[in-house]
Amino acid sequence: MKFKTLKLNNYQGHAFWTCVGLIVIFISLYIYFVNVTIFLTAERSNTEEALIDLKSSISQLELEFIEETRSLTINYAHELGFQKIGKPIFVKRDNNTRLTLNDL
Repeated sequence: MKFKTLKLNNYQGHAFWTCVGLIVIFISLYIYFVNVTIFLTAERSNTEEALIDLKSSISQLELEFIEETRSLTINYAHELGFQKIGKPIFVKRDNNTRLTLNDL
């Protein structure tokens, strides 16, 4: 009987240390995932702030573009040397020209 009791205590010792090891692993994983979550949340906040800054600079550039396009007139184009064309000339491709050899 005494031998069986020692053997039972030996299994209990292994079970205890296995449970302790598992608890340590789970606590470590929990701490790791909480830290990753906090880091990603802070990174998302920084990214959102950068996005807001980029959107405002884009809207500023769009406003400048609109102001510049409003200043373009026909008279200004003539001053730059642009001329109004009379009748446009179009180029037409012959029907005999082929891009591939379909005769094979």
